[in-house]
Amino acid sequence: MSFGTVRGAGEYGHENDGVTVMDIAGATSVPFMVLHRFHEAFNRHIKVTTASLMACKRLMAGTHGPDVLDAFIRQTEEPWKASNHFKNPDDLIDQSVRLLTEAGMAQVFSSLDVFLDGVEAEMNRCFVGGDLASSDSPCAAVEDQDDRVARVAHRHDLYHEAIQKFYPLLKYFRLLRHCVVHRSGRVSASLSDWSRSGELAECLRGWPRRSTRVTLPTFPALIVGQPVVGLLPRHAILASDVCHRVGQGMNQRLCEKLGVSGIVRSAVHHALVDPIDSAMSAKARTPCAAVNDFLTRHRVREVNGPETIAILRRLGLWNRCKESHSQVRARAT
Repeated sequence: MSFGTVRGAGEYGHENDGVTVMDIAGATSVPFMVLHRFHEAFNRHIKVTTASLMACKRLMAGTHGPDVLDAFIRQTEEPWKASNHFKNPDDLIDQSVRLLTEAGMAQVFSSLDVFLDGVEAEMNRCFVGGDLASSDSPCAAVEDQDDRVARVAHRHDLYHEAIQKFYPLLKYFRLLRHCVVHRSGRVSASLSDWSRSGELAECLRGWPRRSTRVTLPTFPALIVGQPVVGLLPRHAILASDVCHRVGQGMNQRLCEKLGVSGIVRSAVHHALVDPIDSAMSAKARTPCAAVNDFLTRHRVREVNGPETIAILRRLGLWNRCKESHSQVRARAT
């Protein structure tokens, strides 16, 4: 799966970067790598859990359904006592599928918030190329100051067309998530109004499809003050897809803003100063090798030792790298 395309830092004239061979086209930031892995795992887990619930429902068909469900529960490794209170196991399974979807919707936006936390941390820690003040961006989403994606994009000048393109659907699912988490699943006036908006309709018409046979799921029925009707696991997966696409665009812009120097600075932090994988960093025989290994795993190309060391020296980070690498290796012994 492509993580998007990022132009090389030299095209942006970062004075800190100078002339480099290192190619950051396609680079993946740490925050987006985390979001991407969540999206892939979430997709699998929702499908496996839904399939398991549906299989359970089929096995419970007939008059002995309550006894079958009771037997399944007794066979788990949880300390749950036997019970015969499952008078309508079909309804229980349907409610469980809905609960799975609601919990998934909340988890999706928690992962997006973690991504945005990471983006801000990367900009505050690693951006070395000028003024952090936000600039005017052609992004209607910026007008919605209740949306954190819009605020972060505006604050750090990380506007990307993906935000504009998918924002209506992102807002729909965020409002839906608010109803699930804060209103016991009951529809708010804001969600009802936005579900009928022209912006959302246009976004849905333009949704990218791999095949003409693939269509978006029918959206839940919404009546203000009433529970959301028709919320299904496919909606949680679609919400994760929307967040992933927005994150992919912001990742592209983030790498453009950081440039080669900022990405190298990020690699130093995540590989040596506060290592994500201490064991892997400790295996590297030199601090340069630890940084280069991290850069390569995050899709930076044309990585070479002499250039990395030159960049680290220019940034005043070479001595710190050596000290941090020694500490990482000492902790691993």
